[in-house]
Amino acid sequence: MSGKMIRTFDAKSYTDLLVRYQPKPIANEAENDAAIALACELEHGPMRSLEEELFLELLITLIEKFEGEHPTFAISINTQTIVCLTKLMA
Repeated sequence: MSGKMIRTFDAKSYTDLLVRYQPKPIANEAENDAAIALACELEHGPMRSLEEELFLELLITLIEKFEGEHPTFAISINTQTIVCLTKLMA
């Protein structure tokens, strides 16, 4: 046995995250900023759970979709946001 801990998915914990943040397609810059801030918060949190990892992946997908459909928006984001997104997508 390798001593490696196997992480298991907890549907209730994931549901709690979904209920708390209620993710949906991003419709405007304010919602995108909020999604980026939440993604950064999750990314830099200590010892993310598997459920938080999956939720973070969902947020990144929503952010990428919005920014892909609104290319002019990318020009107006600040340096801190770029650094955070770079780390998230690495």
